[in-house]
Amino acid sequence: MVGRYLESDLTALSLEVRRGDGFTGLFASGSNPDLRRAVDHALQTVHSLPVDPSTIAGEEDIFRPIELACSSRNPNIAASAMTLAQKLLADRALSPEQTRALAGAISEAAKSDAGGDVTRLKCVQCALALVQSVDDEATTATAMSACVRVLRAENEGVSATAAATTRRAAFHVFSRLQPNPAAIAATPTREGAKVPTLNARAEVALLLFEDLCALAGGKAAPWLGFDGAFATERVKILALDAVAEVAADSADLFVDVPAFHHALRQKLCAALVTHLQSWQRSDVEEVSAPEGRAVLRCVGAVIGTFHDAVPAETEMFLTTLLASLETEMEPWRRSYTLEVIKATVVDGNLARFLHTAYDARDGDSHKMIFRDSVLMMVRVTRAGLSPQPESGVEDILAAVTVLHRTKGKAEDVVPEDEDGAAHIAFSVFLALEGVMGAAHSIASLATAAAEGDAKAGIEPNSVAARDATEMIGSCSEMLMETLETVLTHATGEVLVRDLLRGFQAIAQGCGVLGATDARDAFISAICHFAVASEVVVPTVINIQDADNDAEDTATRPSPLLRNISADSYEGGREPASASIVGSVVGMGLGAVGAVGSVVASPVRALVGPSSVSIEPEVNPTLRVVLTSKNLQAFRTLLNVAHRLIDSLGDGWVMVLETLCSLRRMLATKTSAVGVDMDATVAVLHVAEQQLFESTAKLDDDALCALTKALAWTSRSELGRLGGGGGKAPVNGSKERLFMLERLVDVALINSGRIHKVWSDVEAHLLSCIEKEPSAELCRIATASLARLCVSALELPRTPEMDSLASEGEADFETAVLRPVSTLIARAVSPDARLAALDVLISVVNGGDGIGRAWSSVLRALRGVAERGGEGVALAFSGVKVIVEDHMEELPDDVSGEVISAVSAFVAQRAQVNTSITAVSLAWTLSDYFSRKVTETKVGKEALAERGMIPLLSVMRDASMDPRPEVRNGACRTITSTLVSNGDKLPARIWRRAVFDICFGLVDDIRAATAGASQEEQVAPDIGELDGRKIQMLVHHSRNSARKQWDETETLALSGVGRLLRAHFDAVAKFDGFDKRFEWYLKWITQSMAEGSPEVSCSAVKSLQTVLEAGGSTGMTRARWKKATKVLMTSAKGMNAAGSKISGKTRYEFIDIVGKVWASKRAVFDKEDVQSLIGVMDMLARAPDEWLEKSAPPARAGRYSTLRVQRRCLELLSDLPPLDPAAVDSGAYPQAICQLLAYVAEALGGEVAEAVAKADFAYPGTETQHGSMSLGFAQEACEALEKIYLSEHVPKDDRAMTFAAAITVISA
Repeated sequence: MVGRYLESDLTALSLEVRRGDGFTGLFASGSNPDLRRAVDHALQTVHSLPVDPSTIAGEEDIFRPIELACSSRNPNIAASAMTLAQKLLADRALSPEQTRALAGAISEAAKSDAGGDVTRLKCVQCALALVQSVDDEATTATAMSACVRVLRAENEGVSATAAATTRRAAFHVFSRLQPNPAAIAATPTREGAKVPTLNARAEVALLLFEDLCALAGGKAAPWLGFDGAFATERVKILALDAVAEVAADSADLFVDVPAFHHALRQKLCAALVTHLQSWQRSDVEEVSAPEGRAVLRCVGAVIGTFHDAVPAETEMFLTTLLASLETEMEPWRRSYTLEVIKATVVDGNLARFLHTAYDARDGDSHKMIFRDSVLMMVRVTRAGLSPQPESGVEDILAAVTVLHRTKGKAEDVVPEDEDGAAHIAFSVFLALEGVMGAAHSIASLATAAAEGDAKAGIEPNSVAARDATEMIGSCSEMLMETLETVLTHATGEVLVRDLLRGFQAIAQGCGVLGATDARDAFISAICHFAVASEVVVPTVINIQDADNDAEDTATRPSPLLRNISADSYEGGREPASASIVGSVVGMGLGAVGAVGSVVASPVRALVGPSSVSIEPEVNPTLRVVLTSKNLQAFRTLLNVAHRLIDSLGDGWVMVLETLCSLRRMLATKTSAVGVDMDATVAVLHVAEQQLFESTAKLDDDALCALTKALAWTSRSELGRLGGGGGKAPVNGSKERLFMLERLVDVALINSGRIHKVWSDVEAHLLSCIEKEPSAELCRIATASLARLCVSALELPRTPEMDSLASEGEADFETAVLRPVSTLIARAVSPDARLAALDVLISVVNGGDGIGRAWSSVLRALRGVAERGGEGVALAFSGVKVIVEDHMEELPDDVSGEVISAVSAFVAQRAQVNTSITAVSLAWTLSDYFSRKVTETKVGKEALAERGMIPLLSVMRDASMDPRPEVRNGACRTITSTLVSNGDKLPARIWRRAVFDICFGLVDDIRAATAGASQEEQVAPDIGELDGRKIQMLVHHSRNSARKQWDETETLALSGVGRLLRAHFDAVAKFDGFDKRFEWYLKWITQSMAEGSPEVSCSAVKSLQTVLEAGGSTGMTRARWKKATKVLMTSAKGMNAAGSKISGKTRYEFIDIVGKVWASKRAVFDKEDVQSLIGVMDMLARAPDEWLEKSAPPARAGRYSTLRVQRRCLELLSDLPPLDPAAVDSGAYPQAICQLLAYVAEALGGEVAEAVAKADFAYPGTETQHGSMSLGFAQEACEALEKIYLSEHVPKDDRAMTFAAAITVISA
C-alpha cells in the first residue's frame, strides 16, 4: 500500500517542483535545487528499498523532500508534501523525530503568509493528523499551535475551518483519556507545574486545557507558544468554545481527577468570572457580540455540566448574570444572558441543585438563586406585555408569537446582533420559554420524585419529593400568574398550546406531590380559560411605573425591565439580602399587581379548592363564542384529569364544572372562531369519555371522591336548570343533566365495586328527584335512574354487593330498587312519582336481574294502589306483567305479595277499569296456582292453602265491592275459578272454597241485596255543554242500588248453578252437603217467589242445573225428591192468587221443566209424573202475574195464546211414553182430562160444568181470569189429538176418557 502512493506522490511532487520553476525547470535546475535533488534522491531510494512502513520510517532520504516542500512558498508544492505526510502518518511510516520535524515545518508554514490560504488549510489538516497519530507532548503542542495560529487568517472560511479543526484536535487529545479518567492520577497538582503522577497523555491534555483557558482570558499560552497579544477575538472565541466542548465531553475527568478539577476552577472559571465582571465596569471596552456569546455559552456549559462540582463558581456566575440584567446593556447581551438563565431553570436536575444548594440553605444570608432565576424570567415576560415605546417593537407579544411559531417549524429564531428591536422581542421570548420550562422542570422533578421510573429502576425519593414541594411553594404563584397573564392575551395557536402545556405540567407535578392548594389553583386557571364568554373583549394591559425614582440610581434599568417589581413575589420574606434581584433593583410594588388585576384569575391566592361555580351565566338569547384557546384549554384540562385521576380529590369539582359548562355551551347557540368545531369537539368528547372509562383503574378512595364530586356538580347543575330557584326548562326542551349522566356512567363502569359508591349515588338521585318541582327535570333525572337500575340489575352478583341492603332487606337487588320505591312513595311532585313508577315498570318489563327483589317491587306497586291517585293504571301494568310473564321465576314466598298486590288493585277506587282487569288477573293467578298444585307431588295442601285460599278470598271481597262493575266481574270470576280449577284442589281446600267462600259469599250478597235501597239514584254528571250539565244515561233496570244488587245475586245464582252442574258429584261427597243442598233449594225457592224478575229467572236456571244432575251418583233419590219438590212449591206459588212472578219467569220455569223432562225422563217416577202434570196445569191456568181485582184485564185477548200455555201444552203432548208405573197411576187420563177441561172452560156453559163435575183438575188450582181463551182451547185440541193418536197411550185410558172427550168436542 505504501509503495503505491509513495512513488506516485513523490513523482507528482517532483513535477510540481519543476512546474514551480517554470518551463525551463522541466529540463534544468531551477530555484529549488535542494528540493529537486531531494525529491529525485527519494525516488531512487524508494526504488532501492522494500516499500514497508517499518523500513521507510526513519529513512531520512525519503522524509527530507517532504520537510523541505512543507516550507516551500509555492502552495501547490507545500500542499502536495503535506498530503503525502498525512498518508505516511496514517500508515505510521514516520519516526518520532520525523514527526517532530514535520510538526515544526507545519508550524513554520502556518506562521508564514507566503503560502496563502491553501497552505494554511493544509497546515491545519496535517496538524490534526499529527495530533491523531502521535502522543508526543512537543509534537502535539507544535501541531496545536499551528492550528490555533491559522485562526488569525484574514479569510473567514479558513479561520472557521481552523477553529473547527482545533476543536476536533482538542477533543481527540481528551478522548484518549477515556473511559477511566480517574485512573490517570491520584494526587492534586501545583498550579502552573507539571504533575509527575499524570501520565503523558493526561499531562498533554491538562497543558492544552490550561493554555486554551489562558487564551480565552486573553493571556499568554506558554505551552502553545503564544503571548497575550496573540489572543485576538477569534482566538478567544475558539478557546472558549473548545474548552466548553472538551469539558462537557470529559465531565468525569474534570470532576474525578483533582488536577483537572483544579484547572477547571482556577483556569476556566476564573477566566469566565473575569469576563463577566469586566462587562460591569465602565472603564473596560464594550465586548463584541461574538465574543460575548462565546463567553455566555461557556458559562452556560460550565453551569449545566459542573454546577455540583463548582458550586461557588456557579453561584458567582448566576449572581453576576442576574445582577447584570438589572443594568443597561446591549439587547443582544441581554438575550444571551437570559438564555443562560433560562437553561438553569428548564433543566430539572440543575434546578433542583440550585434550590437545594442555595435557596434551601439555612440562615438569613443565603441567596435564592433558583427562585430569583425564575423571578427574572417572570419579570421579563410580564414586562414584555406592557407597552415599550423605547424598544422599537410595536407589539412585543405578537413578535413573541411569531418567534414561537417559527421555532416550532425548526427554523432559526436568533436575530442579528445589530437588530436591537428584534433582540428585545427575543429576550421576552426566551423569558417566556424559561417560565414554561421552569414549570416543566419542576413537574418532571415532582413526577420522578413521587412516582419514580419503573423502566429505569428508579424508586420514589422522599427527599427529592420534599425538594420539589419546596420549589413549588416558592415559584408556583409567580409561574401561575405569569402563564395566566400571557395566556389571557396570547392569540397564536402554537403559543397557546405551549402555555397550556406549561399549565398542564405544573398542575400534574403539584398533583403527584400532593400539593393540593397549588394543584387546584392551576386547575382553576385552566378552567378559567376553558370557559367561553358571550362577548369577547380584547384587553389592553397598561402597566404603570411603580417607582420613577429608580431612574436616578447608579445603574439605570433598561426599558424592558423598567416597569418590573422585584419584590412582587417575596411573600412576606425579608428582602434585605435574601434576594439577589431584590437587592440589586430596589424597586417598589405595583407593576405586577397591575397586570394581575387585569387577568381576573379565579384563584389569585393559593387558598385551596374553589367552591364557587366557574361556569359563566349563559344568556340563551346570545351566541356563545368558543375560540381555539377555549377548546385547547378543555383538552389540557382533560389531560390533567387523566394524569391525576387517582388523586384529584376535591379538585374534581372544578374539572367537572368546566366539563358541564362545555356540554351546556354546545347545547346552546354556540359557534367557534378559528377552529374546526365539529372535529375538535368530537376529539374532546372522546377524551372525556375515556376519562370516565379510566375510572375503572381508580382505587376505592379516589373513586368515592370522584363520585362525591360528580354528585356535588350535578346538584349545582340541577340548581341552575330549575332546582333551588332556577328557571325550570319547559317540557320537550331537550335539556340534559350531564353530570348526573356521568355519575351513572361512573357507577356502571365500576360495576364490580358499585357497592362502594352506591350510597352516594342513591342519595344524590333521591335529592335530585324527591323534592324537585319541575316535571321536565324529574323526567330527565329519572331517565338516568332507570338506566342505572336496569344496568345494575344485570350485573353479576358478588357477596360484597349484598352489603348495600339495609335493615329489613336481604340483597343487592332490593337495594338497587330502593330509591325507586322511595320516590314512588315520597316524591313531592306527582310527575316525579310517575317518572319513578315508570322506571320500576321498565325494570319489571325487563324482568332479568330482579332476583330476590320481587317482594319489594310488588310492595312498591301495591303502595301505588293503596294511595290511589295517578299512576294506578301504570302500576297495575307492572303487576300484570309479573303475573303473566314472570310467575314462574318468582320464589315461592313471593306468591303472597303477588296476591296482596292484585287485591290492592282490585280494591282501589281510582280507576274502575283497573279493578275489573285486576279481577280477571286473579283468575289468571288461580290457573297458575291450580297448575302448580297439580304438578306438585308433596305439599299440595300447603300450596293450595297458601295460594288458592287467599286468592279466592280476594275474589270474595271483590264480589262485595260497592261498584257494580267490579263485584259483578268478581262474582263471575270466583265461580269460573271454582268451576275450572276447583277439582284440582285437595279435598279439604276444595270443600272450604265451596262451602265457606262461595256459599258464604252468597249469604253476603243476599243480605246486601235485601238491605239495598230501592230509591232511584241520580245519574252522575259527566260534563257540560253550553253551560248545561250533561248526565250519564242510566238504564232503568240499573237506576237503584237494589236493582244493581239484584244483578249481582243473579250472577251468584247462575254461578252456583254452574258450579253444581260441573262438580255435583264431587261436591255431594263433602261432609254437610245435604244441609247445604237444602239451603240452596230454599234460596232458589225464595228467589223465584220473592225476587225480581231477573233474580227469579236466574233462580229458575240455577234450579235447572241441579235437576240436570238427576241420575248422577251424587243426586240420590232423596235429593232428587227435594229438588222436584221445589218445582211443585214454586208452581203453587205462581198459581196462587196475587203472585207477582212475571210471565217471563213463568215461561222460563215451565221451559226448564220441559227440558229437564226431556233429558231426565227416566229419572221421573210416577209421583214425579203426577207432580209434573200438576205443575203444567198450574202454569197453564196462571200463565202471567196476577193482577189486582180492581185492575182492568191486561191479557192479550181470548183468542191469543200465551207463551206459557203453549209450552204447557207442548209438555203434555210430549208425555208419552211413560214407564208402566206412571201409566198405571193414570197419568194419561189425567193429562187428557186437563186438556178437555181447558177446552171446556174456554167454551163455557154446560160443557164446562160437566167437565168440572168430572173432577179432573189438580186440587186447589186457581185459574186466572181470561186465561182460558179460544186460541188456547184450539191448541189444547191439537195436543189432545196428539195424545190420542200416540201408540204409547193404552186403549183403556183412551176409552176411559172417550165419553168426556165426545162431550167436549161435540160442544
